[in-house]
Amino acid sequence: HRSAEPPEEVAVRSRLPGHDDRKRAGFGAFRRRVGDCAHLSRSVLQSRFTQTSVDQCLDPAVAVAAYRWLVCFLLEKSRTRLEQLRAEGQDEFQARNNSQAYYCSSLALAFIEYTCLGRFHELVQDQRTPAGLRPVLQKLCALFGLWSLSRHTGTLYQGGHMSGEEPAELLQRPSWWKEFCSDKPAVGSLRAKL
Repeated sequence: HRSAEPPEEVAVRSRLPGHDDRKRAGFGAFRRRVGDCAHLSRSVLQSRFTQTSVDQCLDPAVAVAAYRWLVCFLLEKSRTRLEQLRAEGQDEFQARNNSQAYYCSSLALAFIEYTCLGRFHELVQDQRTPAGLRPVLQKLCALFGLWSLSRHTGTLYQGGHMSGEEPAELLQRPSWWKEFCSDKPAVGSLRAKL
């Protein structure tokens, strides 16, 4: 028996993209995202970080694309490591267990961050999201994307998605943090001006 939920919670959850699909399909959203990465990994791994300004990086789609690349890269590395362990004669259990320590834990974390950022970005773009909230949510989405992506800079360089000094400088907090703090509300103001 399902307990009664407050109407505002039902309204908010029903507005989330894919809410009904998730409820019926269970792990469908998970399979769809992993399948997307596995299927597109070759073309995704060809992409490069080409942004050259802070303004370009403030588009949440930039962080979503970088995360898609990161997940595909780690997925490919995990697959390669698993095949290597099998070729060395390890049984299926041992090979899977040992490959998890190699790239799979990083893959899991990156996948969760990619999924959260992707869902957030979808919600920002959803026409059912109030127009007055979209600019604030877009900035917040970009902030989360850049902040969380900055922790994966080493892997992005290792795999060749980023090269040179410029991408690292663009993702460092000092260079883009001012963009989010420049329009702060006055002390005591009830209205945020993000």
